[in-house]
Amino acid sequence: MQFLKQPTTEIAEALTGILASDLKDWKLSAGKIIQSIVKGSLLTQLGREIEKYRKEGKIKEDYLKDDINRISFKDLLSFIDEETPDQTRFKAMKSIFLFSISKNATNKDEELAYQLMQICRQLSSGDVLVLKAAHDILRGRVVSSLPDINPDLYNREAWFRLVAQQIGHDIPALVERYEKNLMELKLITNIKMAYGGNDTSAFEQSKYFRLTSLGKTLCEFIVEYE
Repeated sequence: MQFLKQPTTEIAEALTGILASDLKDWKLSAGKIIQSIVKGSLLTQLGREIEKYRKEGKIKEDYLKDDINRISFKDLLSFIDEETPDQTRFKAMKSIFLFSISKNATNKDEELAYQLMQICRQLSSGDVLVLKAAHDILRGRVVSSLPDINPDLYNREAWFRLVAQQIGHDIPALVERYEKNLMELKLITNIKMAYGGNDTSAFEQSKYFRLTSLGKTLCEFIVEYE
């Protein structure tokens, strides 16, 4: 703990020395040290946000009173401890949990949040970015470079292009990488097969810019407490 409290430059120098050394055991420990730093940062961030919202009266004082919230909290802590997520995945999971313990959350919201956390845990950071970009476009929160969007859009290539522009990397193929997992989790609509399955240029239409109702609901939970 004393080591982890040192300035980051000193920690970096120490780790560089470990990696440059000839001792195999020391090299193996370097990754664990970095992992501990990341976990500690995420847990501290989570604790401070819960305390902040509690003092502001935005979340329930007795947020661990219900079994479902205790289980959700346990799952969130296990997620941090076992997977050491990046900020994108962490913020999505954290927001779902905070939504579930907010002052206005109903028993239905708590149950739904638990189910959504199980789905969210199966998402990569790229998956989350694609969902959030589609959701932003749906809400009209688009980047200035985006053209006027046809509400009846159902062309896959056009959807990849617009989402890539909204995310900012402007690489449609990078968006396409995440299509399969998002379809399998029922968060975006499936590819619409035409002409005997030879034409895969379209997707099944949706009222929510290709998001399914489940995908839209998940996005509403993950952006509430970003």
